[in-house]
Amino acid sequence: MKARGNVLVAVLLAAALLAALLCTALAHADSQRALFARANAAYARGDYPTAVRTYEQLVESGVEYPVVCYDLALAYAKQGAHGRAVLWSERALLLAPGDEAAEAGIAASTAAIGRRRADARGETTMRTRPPFREAA
Repeated sequence: MKARGNVLVAVLLAAALLAALLCTALAHADSQRALFARANAAYARGDYPTAVRTYEQLVESGVEYPVVCYDLALAYAKQGAHGRAVLWSERALLLAPGDEAAEAGIAASTAAIGRRRADARGETTMRTRPPFREAA
């Protein structure tokens, strides 16, 4: 009878531990959603340094979603940190291969880096546009 009591206590303790872990995981997910919302709000109001810090907090907490990497890349690009923007766009592509927005972000930031280097060297750069008939 005593062994049965010990098994029951062990089962109850395991259930309590599992419930505590589940509650912690749910609270963590809620806090991550709140961080993502805060980062998006900062980006929307043009507060890119805060957006970057908040997206980075998400990444540091273990979030590995392409949208977070892509949004972090955009926030870096808005600050003129195009090298970091390329890095985070590449990470987004690792998580979502073929993502056209991430590929476009890489192209835009790479072009911005090229223009910055050309300007620093006093070189002329040309921007190309599609022919008029294609732009319509």
